[in-house]
Amino acid sequence: MASRSRRSRVQHLLESVFGLSELRPGQAAVIDAVLARQHTLAIMPTAAGKSLCYQVPALLMPGMTVIVSPLIALMRDQFEKLSALGLEAIQINSAVPAADIHRGRARMGGARSSSSSRPRSNWRRRTWAPCWVGVWSILP
Repeated sequence: MASRSRRSRVQHLLESVFGLSELRPGQAAVIDAVLARQHTLAIMPTAAGKSLCYQVPALLMPGMTVIVSPLIALMRDQFEKLSALGLEAIQINSAVPAADIHRGRARMGGARSSSSSRPRSNWRRRTWAPCWVGVWSILP
């Protein structure tokens, strides 16, 4: 059960940032678990509001939230929606120009140069090592 203070902060964020008055079924339990720093698996149907389940904790918790998705269209859509709300977001995928990725890495604190001679397996370590990641979210 989430604390009254936590629920109050979630409700305030829902209204002030996302323009919503209430959560959909299942969202509160997922958000509460993530905010309690519990490993959380949420299996929800399409259009059930999975995105809000990581966006709300991302705004309430320290550090960066990293969302991994195989769907470039979904990444682009979420990036545009968050940017339109005035929230800082970065998308990194094969459709994003290299210059934009470098600018995004610099904003994340990962501005170290990377050499193409390094093995590809080191990419994650080079990209995320300078950042404190508070939440990882992996979407199917």
